[in-house]
Amino acid sequence: MNIPMMHLVALTALFALAQGEPIETEVVKTTKKERLAQDVASLQLSLNRKGEERLHAWMRARSRLYLNAQEERPFAPSTVGGVRYRELSFCHNWNSPSADWLDKIPAEDFENPSKLPELLVAHNREFKELGIEFLVVPIPLRLQVYPEHLEGIPRQEDFLGYGMGMTGTLLYLARNGVEVVNLLPVFASNRNSESKEDDARLFLDYDTHWTPRGCRLAADQIAMRIQSCDWFTQGPDTAGEDFFVQKRKGVWRVPMNRTSTVAAARRPEQVWYEQVVDKLGRPAHVKDEASSVLLIGDSQSRIYGDRGADLASLLYARLGHRLDLIRINGGGPALWKSLARRGEKGVDGKLLVIWLCSTFDFEQRCDPQPLFR
Repeated sequence: MNIPMMHLVALTALFALAQGEPIETEVVKTTKKERLAQDVASLQLSLNRKGEERLHAWMRARSRLYLNAQEERPFAPSTVGGVRYRELSFCHNWNSPSADWLDKIPAEDFENPSKLPELLVAHNREFKELGIEFLVVPIPLRLQVYPEHLEGIPRQEDFLGYGMGMTGTLLYLARNGVEVVNLLPVFASNRNSESKEDDARLFLDYDTHWTPRGCRLAADQIAMRIQSCDWFTQGPDTAGEDFFVQKRKGVWRVPMNRTSTVAAARRPEQVWYEQVVDKLGRPAHVKDEASSVLLIGDSQSRIYGDRGADLASLLYARLGHRLDLIRINGGGPALWKSLARRGEKGVDGKLLVIWLCSTFDFEQRCDPQPLFR
């Protein structure tokens, strides 16, 4: 296969980053066709890599052991923080043949009309007819980035992320015209930080949400993708004039853990916020319903918003544009229903819709109905 030079540059950067090597990147303007080809090529290379078979065998064995012995406690045996059973169950079921999926492996059942990939392909066609681009950004699960946090799983050398099922799903989407941002290799290569002025990890110790550093890393990747679009121009708002960016140490207490029977889960975690604030030090105003970019997402897109350190604030600081927002805790079908209620007129003037989703969403059954009827 002949890969254009700009794609080779991007792939070289991807694998340099995956090896932990510092790289300097320059944003190159690309067409949608070029970006899709780039997505397909990089995902295919990731899918072809070897070395996950042993890890997968370990994960399946440990998952079965812990799930079969599951008691009335929120966390599986973990070496760092707490691994939630829901996450353990997903990693096991998503990659294993299941009677519920007619003995297919759910991660490989792409063309099932009641599964999410086909729904996203259909939504992409609707957006295309309206002249809107669509970008899917799944957030990796903690176990895909830190499988060694599950007790009994050894740490892997040259680790690039666990879970080829999701990589294959994203490849299917890209081959069918849906642009994707694959965060897993970038998260895996940046998973641990030794800095005393940053979060050590990308996920909270006793929760499935990312730390501020994880949110910031995702914002960097999404912003670079948007800035590479041939239609994009940097916004008018600039740091030091319209907003200010400050990094501060703080604490975060996971609301859902406040009544946990695990004492460590109730304690607030120390984190480092990259705050986007106004001249008075308040979280900057980042929402604009008239924006050409619409971000829809679940609680991952909202977390740290009261600190001005949520994903929308970070994207605003990088793009210079405010964003239109639909954010609903739990996400899933509720997000699409909220967007559908707007109707076609509600997306007039949009150039891009970004769907920030949990990897958990890919396990759900879907109603294959048009978004705009």
